[in-house]
Amino acid sequence: METSSKLRRSTKREYYWFSRHFIVTSLLIFILIWSFVGGYDNKILPNRNWVLILQCIVLMGMLFAYFGLIFYNDDILAPNLDDMRTITDSHACIVTTDKDDLVKNFAFKETSGVIDLPIMDVCDVLYRER
Repeated sequence: METSSKLRRSTKREYYWFSRHFIVTSLLIFILIWSFVGGYDNKILPNRNWVLILQCIVLMGMLFAYFGLIFYNDDILAPNLDDMRTITDSHACIVTTDKDDLVKNFAFKETSGVIDLPIMDVCDVLYRER
């Protein structure tokens, strides 16, 4: 009696994945049987050449989707190089001091911790004419 109370019930997700696995495995077995056994005298199934055609169509669709997702990620989802999201994030702690004090205190001296400097001040220090 104790073992039956410890058993858990199956969830809908388990049935879903089992049926998906069963359908895909059955489809693979059907394709293999169709490609090896099916001949020209077969009246039920189409010609064996259709197996190769369907497999090539699926393969080219997968290749197209793979490169399409790469280009979509690079062109649409990635921010431009001049966008502020490439430099800072939502957790940045921007220093709000006077510009002269900022340059004196942080630009040419070591700091005790990490601090996010405004990008214009960083560019001013890096590319200033001396």
